[in-house]
Amino acid sequence: MIESRGTLRLREYGRNIQNIVSHIKSVKEKDERTRLAKLLVELMKQINPYYTESEENAQTLWDHLYIIADYDLDIDSPFPPPQASMVNRKPKKMPYSKKSIKYRVYGHNLELLIEKAVEIEDPEKRKAAEIYLVRLMKTLYFNWNKEAVDDEVIAKQLRDISGGRLDPDIIMAREEGLLELNLKSNSQQGNRGQSKGRRFRKKRN
Repeated sequence: MIESRGTLRLREYGRNIQNIVSHIKSVKEKDERTRLAKLLVELMKQINPYYTESEENAQTLWDHLYIIADYDLDIDSPFPPPQASMVNRKPKKMPYSKKSIKYRVYGHNLELLIEKAVEIEDPEKRKAAEIYLVRLMKTLYFNWNKEAVDDEVIAKQLRDISGGRLDPDIIMAREEGLLELNLKSNSQQGNRGQSKGRRFRKKRN
C-alpha cells in the first residue's frame, strides 16, 4: 500500500483512510478502482458515528472520498464528483443591518408592529392596537430598566416612533383601566422565589 505523504484531508477519517485512497488511485484498472472505492465508502459509513441511510448522506461520503483524493480519482461513482472550486468557495458575507433603532429598549420588532398598526384602517381596531402597543412598551421598559414609567412618556415615545401617525388616547385608556399592568407583583414574585431558594439552601446545609 502506498502511504500518502501529503496533507491529511478530512482529519476525522484518519491517516489509514488517506493511505487506502492513495492505494486506490494507484490501481491501473478502473473497474478495480471502482470496486475498492465502494468498499472504502462502506468502511467510511462504519467509522462515521452520525451516518444515517439517506441519499444525501451517501453523496456526502462519496464527496469526502473525492476530497481526500484531492479531486483526482477516476472511478464510476453513483454521484457526480464535487468541484474543488465549489467546495472551497467562501460563503458570502451577510450584510449587517444599518437601520438605526430609535429606542433600543423596545427593539426592531416593536417598530415592525407599529408599522402594522399604522396600516389598520378601522378606527376601533386601530385604537385597540395603540393601547396594546402602549401596554407592550410599558412591559418592555420595565423589564429593561426595572422600574415603572409614566403612561404619558410611553405615549410620547409611541408618537415619536410612529412619526405622529399613532396617537393613543391615554386618558380614555386610564379611565377604562386598560393600562394597568401587574409589574410589581411580578418583581415581588421573583423576590419570593429567591427567598425560597435561600431557605432551601439553608435547610440542605
